Amino acid sequence: MNQPRRDGPSAALDALTGPAAYRRGYASAAPGRPPCIWAIATRLGDKAALVGAVVLALAVVPRAALAAPADTTGTVVGWARDSLSGKALPYASVSVLGTHLGAMADTSGWFRIARVPAGERVILARAHGFRRGQAQVRVRPARTDTVWLRLRAVPYSILIVDTASRRPRSPNHR
Repeated sequence: MNQPRRDGPSAALDALTGPAAYRRGYASAAPGRPPCIWAIATRLGDKAALVGAVVLALAVVPRAALAAPADTTGTVVGWARDSLSGKALPYASVSVLGTHLGAMADTSGWFRIARVPAGERVILARAHGFRRGQAQVRVRPARTDTVWLRLRAVPYSILIVDTASRRPRSPNHR
């Protein structure tokens, strides 16, 4: 006896999961396991099969996997300055401890580091002629946090090397 013809997604789902699907090779051999969507779409090729594959995929994939992940990173901005004079430290190297994230300060000492993992972080700064500076900051997800890095100048002395000759010049020297 002929059954009435059904259209739409329910017909496609029957075609993909019913007994006929096993005979055609569209469904998996093990009952209760969903058919491979790629195999269904490539073998059937019509719109009903594609709709059925999408419906089947949405039924199998958990809702948690479809949800957009929460943003778990923030941005850190700030300035690198001399601790005594307050002058900017241009081109200071700034990094986040424990990560590969970092930036170089511009001519005004300003820097920006994006995609910093949320939580308590230590920001390090280095500049030529200064000791390493650091500051602790709490990075909040999807927010911009500001930090001031003050570096102390390293005292140094210049070694003067006398390169003048101690012997008298020869008379033939011009």
